[in-house]
Amino acid sequence: GFENVSVCEDSIYQIFTVENNARYLPGIAARKALDIISNADTSKKQKSIVFLRNGVPYISVTNSKTGPWKIGYKLPEGYNKNCTQAQRHNSSYFKTDIVIYPELLYRNYRTDRLYEVVFNLSPAIELTLAKGLSFVGQIVIPIYNGYGKRYARIRPGFMTQQIRLPRQFFISVSGGTFEYDRYGIDAQLFHPFKNIRWGLHAQMGLTGYFALRTKWEASTPGRVTGRLGISYYEPHFNLYAILYAGKYLYEDYGVTAELNRHFRYATIGFYVQKTSKGNYLVNSSRLKLNGGFKIAIALPPYRQIRKKKFRIPPASHFRLTYNTYNDGNSCVYYRVHPGESNASANFQPYFIQSEINRQRR
Repeated sequence: GFENVSVCEDSIYQIFTVENNARYLPGIAARKALDIISNADTSKKQKSIVFLRNGVPYISVTNSKTGPWKIGYKLPEGYNKNCTQAQRHNSSYFKTDIVIYPELLYRNYRTDRLYEVVFNLSPAIELTLAKGLSFVGQIVIPIYNGYGKRYARIRPGFMTQQIRLPRQFFISVSGGTFEYDRYGIDAQLFHPFKNIRWGLHAQMGLTGYFALRTKWEASTPGRVTGRLGISYYEPHFNLYAILYAGKYLYEDYGVTAELNRHFRYATIGFYVQKTSKGNYLVNSSRLKLNGGFKIAIALPPYRQIRKKKFRIPPASHFRLTYNTYNDGNSCVYYRVHPGESNASANFQPYFIQSEINRQRR
């Protein structure tokens, strides 16, 4: 079920590339790839497996003559020289998924009713056009809408180009329409430090308003947002912490701290926010501190191979965020991809290593 499979070698390494588009959970996918390659090949050279995302190398797993497999962001020696032009089998390019994203929103700031609820099913067309280049187009189908006409909407698509630069700098540039009725361009950067428990994150966007009400409405992109963050991964308990500071969507400045615990099938996290504007909903005064929790649950099936050019899978995760004071105007930042959640960090090398070790027991 792996895609973009290739093999190349030099005098020291035999290097394989694989991409998990069969909906295996990341750790299970890594274990399956290790078992297949270890059992099928008799070469005495050191083996290294490079895991791809949209055709771009992301992490590698390399065996050692003196110990267990080593996992990290650094690519094996000889990869750039020998493997970038290698023929890849079972290509992912132009294979199309129509991914069904469930969306549940709720708020409880009104005194005349307990909750206002929105439930949507939001199918998205997703395909990879070239190495690192992907397209996503999504519509939102309201199943139950208690928020009003604003939430009965269509969201057009966007394109994203992902690039890996030397010294483990990962860059993603997107253009199109994003969450919260925004359109424009967005750039993100991730750089793991030498100690890969630590990571540097940056994001900047230039967006305008774009939405369908009674007609299409749009403003000139002129709002600049940006944030800078640092993350830390604690491998013994699979805890992922990240601290962001920056200028947010509604022109407030703030700080957001998150702590997430990763499990195989779920991620549970808590967050706190400090903002320069604050929330007017609490006692008619500005409350500049807010928080809540986030949950992301992996959805079955946990194996769905793309046998043809077309597939209709559910989203990989169902996500839910609880905002304590229902503050929708402070420390708000749009999501670029509809699949973004606090489970994204379970592609972190230490988490994958823990899943590999767990399956060996």
